Amino acid sequence: MSAPSVPRKRKASSLLANPHSPVEKKRQVRRCERKGCDRYNGFPFCFVQASERCAKDGYTSRWYHLSAGQHFCNECFEYFYRNNKPGNAVYNHWCSLWEKEAGDRVIAGPKVFLVDQYLPVWVQCTLEGCGKWRKLPPSIELHHVKQSIVKCNDCQAPEDEVVAMARTIEWAETISYTPMLRFSVLASMLNEYFPDGVGVSPTTITHTPPPTPSLQSLQLGATALQYDPLHPFNHPQEGSRAQAFTPDVMAPEEKQAFPEFLCSPYTELYLIIRNTILALWFLDCKECLTDRTCVEAISLRGITRVWCALQLPRVLSFLSVRGFVNAGALDLPPPASTAITNRASTRVLVIGAGVAGLTAAHHLRNFGYKVTVLEAG
Repeated sequence: MSAPSVPRKRKASSLLANPHSPVEKKRQVRRCERKGCDRYNGFPFCFVQASERCAKDGYTSRWYHLSAGQHFCNECFEYFYRNNKPGNAVYNHWCSLWEKEAGDRVIAGPKVFLVDQYLPVWVQCTLEGCGKWRKLPPSIELHHVKQSIVKCNDCQAPEDEVVAMARTIEWAETISYTPMLRFSVLASMLNEYFPDGVGVSPTTITHTPPPTPSLQSLQLGATALQYDPLHPFNHPQEGSRAQAFTPDVMAPEEKQAFPEFLCSPYTELYLIIRNTILALWFLDCKECLTDRTCVEAISLRGITRVWCALQLPRVLSFLSVRGFVNAGALDLPPPASTAITNRASTRVLVIGAGVAGLTAAHHLRNFGYKVTVLEAG
């Protein structure tokens, strides 16, 4: 006799009631199936909303995961990807712009397109005591906004729950795309590199001003390489140079200072922050760089910008203490905006009142040390 058949266990369904829906408490929705996403919010919301059939926060056959708090539905994906859909012409035009300037680090595709064009921009309220992050429509670019005067319509309104996700450093582990700066100050300074390799959107390259005229010529074989000796980034044909960084690689001292940023996507986000700070200092070394001025130049879409804004003070502090920025004859306004702990109890003796000694003494004094300069004679 054959053994009695055992009923198969059904796979646990990802279709659940959405408790966050204000209207339909019992309707069926689909969770994001990306591992770790449910720690933050298991019920995605489509940020694109381009298709009339957009799932919004309801049911879709598939959620595409960008990060915790950032998803788009299958209906919006097909709206641009399918040849017979209205958005396909827009997508194809964008692909031609991307492939014209990009290298092979980030390949053009629907996910990259929606990140580059449809992720919303987040800005911070400047009113004292508020500081909440607010979402702007995706049609608005960050350089269209005067961020120093941004104010909430209602500061009493609660901050979007996705902002709370980006306030933890571990949130970056949920990112599944490569963040790209749009209309960044970096674009014209790194035109020797493929833009997608240094965190710059290739679709904004043609809109950047021409590079600064070079100040020095170096003969390399049969090719004369033009470069500025004060440029903060190494030329790809130049090799290493003092006080300069390779834009797509962390230096050894950076790896030692930020061991938590040694793996992707932390490394890419760190390099975006560091490169932006260095570019701002190169363009104007007569003004002290503050957290706010640097955050305003982080022209990322999505809540990745919120995460970078929260990590930026540490990076600015690191670069300032080591004299890469906020150095020279510049006086830092008290209190120092770079979150340096006051070191008034620490005394430093500088031997020699030459240019190097006086510069070192001035830099140490800017960061709270008590300095004595000793000169012979």
